[in-house]
Amino acid sequence: MGGQGEQPPMANYVEDKRLADDPKTLEEIKAGLASIGASVARTGTPAEDRSGIDLFVDTRKLDGVRIDVKVRGRDYGQGDLALESWSIFPVNGRTGRPGWTVDPEHQTDAVLWFFTDTKRFVLIAYRSLRSVATVHLDEWRERFGERFNKNETLGGYESAWIPVPISELEQYMKVKQWTLSDN
Repeated sequence: MGGQGEQPPMANYVEDKRLADDPKTLEEIKAGLASIGASVARTGTPAEDRSGIDLFVDTRKLDGVRIDVKVRGRDYGQGDLALESWSIFPVNGRTGRPGWTVDPEHQTDAVLWFFTDTKRFVLIAYRSLRSVATVHLDEWRERFGERFNKNETLGGYESAWIPVPISELEQYMKVKQWTLSDN
């Protein structure tokens, strides 16, 4: 559960590089999606990436599903997901910017977490996640704690995230989890 055991560094939770620039990870994600009957149609352009679209995926029922991929280098096995509460934390009179979890401008249909060390995947519909997070973010901040990360490369601002247990999210929405070895 969030807040217990070894705490992952924020660097593990944020990958700034585009999937198109990381062919090994992209191939692993393609294999993971294929294992559940989906295929990657294409990667997002840099502009699409900035609006939360890393991949366009075709499924048995839908084509062009917009996916925001969160690549994590290490799976700490704590059963939680890092939900960004602030993309830019409001501090010293600076206006903040909401994190992707609650950002109404985020253009994705689903969020896919991929843990590279365990080949574990977690998939959640974005509208459901945003709707639930908008209601429960303050409660989760209190219960699970908010972590901060200073981004030196982009102006020194801080972002913030909350480690929300998957079991908490499953109370409100469908959460699909699998590993490549499951299939």
